[in-house]
Amino acid sequence: MSWNNLEIRIGLIGSPNSGKSTIFNKLTGVYQIVGNWPGKTVEIMDRVVEFKDKRFLLIDFPGTQTLTPTSMEEEIARQYMIENRPDVIIQVASAIDLERSIYLSLELIELDIPVVVALNQFDEAIKQGIEIDAEKLSNILGVPVIPTVAIRGEGIDKLVEKAFDLAHYKSKGKMMVDEDIRPQINKVMDIIKEFLPDHYSSEWFALKLFEEDLWVAKKIGELDVKNTLKSVLEEEKASIEKSTGFQSSLLIVNKRRLIAERIVNEVRKIKPVSRSKLIESLDSLSISSYGYPLLAVVIATVFVATLGVGLLFRDMISYLFFGLSSYFALNITNPLLSAILSGIQLSLLLGLSFIIPVVFLFHFFFSFLDDSGYLPRATFLIDKAMRRIGLNGKAFIPLLLGYGCNVPACVTCRVLEGEKQRFLTVLMITLIPCASRMIIIYGLIAIYIGMVTALAIYLFNLFIVLLIGIIVGRSIDLHCESTGLVMVLPPYRAPLIKNVLKKTWERAKDFVYLAMPIIIIGTIFLKILEIAGIMEYLNVLFDPLFVGIFGLPGYVLSILLFGAIRKEFALVFLMTTLNGNPLSYLSPNQIIVFTLITLFYIPCVATLTTLVRELRLNRTLIIVGINLLIAIIIGFSANVFLSLID
Repeated sequence: MSWNNLEIRIGLIGSPNSGKSTIFNKLTGVYQIVGNWPGKTVEIMDRVVEFKDKRFLLIDFPGTQTLTPTSMEEEIARQYMIENRPDVIIQVASAIDLERSIYLSLELIELDIPVVVALNQFDEAIKQGIEIDAEKLSNILGVPVIPTVAIRGEGIDKLVEKAFDLAHYKSKGKMMVDEDIRPQINKVMDIIKEFLPDHYSSEWFALKLFEEDLWVAKKIGELDVKNTLKSVLEEEKASIEKSTGFQSSLLIVNKRRLIAERIVNEVRKIKPVSRSKLIESLDSLSISSYGYPLLAVVIATVFVATLGVGLLFRDMISYLFFGLSSYFALNITNPLLSAILSGIQLSLLLGLSFIIPVVFLFHFFFSFLDDSGYLPRATFLIDKAMRRIGLNGKAFIPLLLGYGCNVPACVTCRVLEGEKQRFLTVLMITLIPCASRMIIIYGLIAIYIGMVTALAIYLFNLFIVLLIGIIVGRSIDLHCESTGLVMVLPPYRAPLIKNVLKKTWERAKDFVYLAMPIIIIGTIFLKILEIAGIMEYLNVLFDPLFVGIFGLPGYVLSILLFGAIRKEFALVFLMTTLNGNPLSYLSPNQIIVFTLITLFYIPCVATLTTLVRELRLNRTLIIVGINLLIAIIIGFSANVFLSLID
């Protein structure tokens, strides 16, 4: 990106659920999905912003609790910030979770970059009886503190003005953790200044060396070719421990926490407020042991509502479509032209009546639950259950996102600590029925066999995902990596339908813009193959293999290959091959076996690309192998079992 003609570069950082993405949306006009879970932003985004009469580059960092990284997302944020120092940092601090926010403020001030604090969710804090003296907080920290209500855009103008003032005057805050160790910091600073590049802060590097930061220690080790610092640093650490009774790393972290606690006590007052008894009861219920049946009811309701309303839409759209088709019917004798028009007609029917209703309905319900504040509570609730396979509640977040799309779910695994946790979670995600796989369950099972069977397949899938998680989790010894889940539960609120619909469109629009054109082209292609007799040849070629193992016709292989591009293609091209009437060609048992195979076999191309990027090729191949093995075992077992009970 060209940064010419930009006045300044502003970094935007904040803890998860602080409203950072909402401020990014307000400033850029580019809609980024706002969520109530950690890890929603896991990559660094930048946008050139023209706001009022100002033009600047806005850099959106992943959500982070601390500049001492405990996850990949925090490591990404800090390393970029150090290597590409912005002119000023806007820290989005939660007025509800003030102590943790101030801890991050102290760390940002230590970076020696100008900081302005956006004290966000100010209205929610007032509702909860929390009063914060923003002016006093500003005086203590030595940086501007601007109360904001991001969702309504309040305070945004002043925030940008202050950021520009700070960037031009290079005004910085007060470092507070150095009182007891200033002589030692100065001594180390004098040495590292000799070899540390000018764009780094020698004071911050010195402080982090005493904090025993691994990345900083490695960086200094690479730069200090004469090894002049090592002995001096050890001596100064020993002197700190002798004078204070604490190791330097523990002293700094504890001092920072105590300072944050003291500041909160000085600037915050909490008054008792009356809360709705219904909200209090719901809040208590959703995170207690009774929350598990509630979660099961919520998930079942979303599933049944999505498929039930989807069936209603399907009947309405099919009726209108066939009515229009008969009205505009053309008598075409050319087989090629007939195949093309037939392919277009069938693909439009499948897209409009099968795919789009289910995708939009699922994402609507998901967005509704997210905006209500329920999903973070489900994450907190599931933490204990996840620990039984060596994961924590954080893993539930990408697993839950996997029901929408596996790609962002796999990327969100960066919030997890440890490569083993990320590998297992990604493996489990690839087995979860995303919205595309839900379309297959809906389009084949719910419509042609029954809703009860569709629900049973969903439950069976969940059982397999958990079983694989337990087996693989125990085999790679995850428990050594599992850490506690730290998150702030947002208040329950009535979702704004406008925001829910906007989120729904952002999450589902790829199906309209990307999937539908490919479906139309692919359907025409299959119709041409059918006319040319190639489908019949494939049937003869692969019949012995597929009939023997799965009880399915040979042409299913070509359909599964199309399904590897995008999962819903398996349904579309099966329906195309079977002229839109699967029960005329396949038995109910064959439909069930086909559906089970499509649920578990290899991930789609987009997911595979993401896996290679996130986990590297070797681990991606292991996941693909596990997926294929599971699909073959389940497909074969289902064929045998259903044949016995038929």
